[in-house]
Amino acid sequence: MNNRKWKLLTLALLLVTGMSTSTTHAHLMVADQGTLNFLGEDVYMVISLPAAAFTEADENEDGLLSITEFSTHRSDIIKIISENVSLSDEEQKLPLNGLIISPVTPHNAPKDPADQIIAMGRFALDNSKGELSFHVGLFSTNEKDQTLKITARRKKEDKKHVFNLTTDNQSIKLTFR
Repeated sequence: MNNRKWKLLTLALLLVTGMSTSTTHAHLMVADQGTLNFLGEDVYMVISLPAAAFTEADENEDGLLSITEFSTHRSDIIKIISENVSLSDEEQKLPLNGLIISPVTPHNAPKDPADQIIAMGRFALDNSKGELSFHVGLFSTNEKDQTLKITARRKKEDKKHVFNLTTDNQSIKLTFR
């Protein structure tokens, strides 16, 4: 693993550890929530997505992803996330770099199927122009998985923007107060 990827992984894990809230299953990120952390010219994303949104990987159609299903379809899941989770400026989608995914299984039963997938990555703001919009198009048909709460933070300026994305409203322009 090259030095840049190692730094990204380390920073992402620190962000997850420092900003997550534990749930009854001790997830790294609360189910159906996420963060966007603006640090310099980068935006670090950690997001919990419902496993049921990845129907192509769910071979037995139970709305969960077994370790085998997750492993078999890992590259497909990464591609689906890359296509359906984006940060855009007024002209283009910004590339999602260093995407890392992990299944979330119950703490007391780590071999059970995952009901959530954690996705971590970095958007580079180097060449961005104008207002930014965040989009997520990965929801399931389960009522509990049709809202995604995101907290975007600009720590340096002590500003944040908390918003919900839904199946009916999958994108939002980022504004900070």
